[in-house]
Amino acid sequence: MTFDIKQIAERYMVSPSTVSGWIANNELDAFVVSRAAGSRKPRYRVTEEALAAFERRRAVGSQTPATPRRKKANDGVVEFYK
Repeated sequence: MTFDIKQIAERYMVSPSTVSGWIANNELDAFVVSRAAGSRKPRYRVTEEALAAFERRRAVGSQTPATPRRKKANDGVVEFYK
């Protein structure tokens, strides 16, 4: 079974452009089945296996905690950038 962008967007409650971004960033594997008539925009399909792999990579427990950012002290010095 395969899924299109709209079905995946509904499944994860995100916009279709978000799903397209995942595909463009190679976070979600997809293949092109055709292009819309009169359009250069491709139509993608995602397999069940690719969707399962995507879900495993994005699982909450598998992510490493982010290191908190520290504010850089400038000691009153104004920096100018070229």
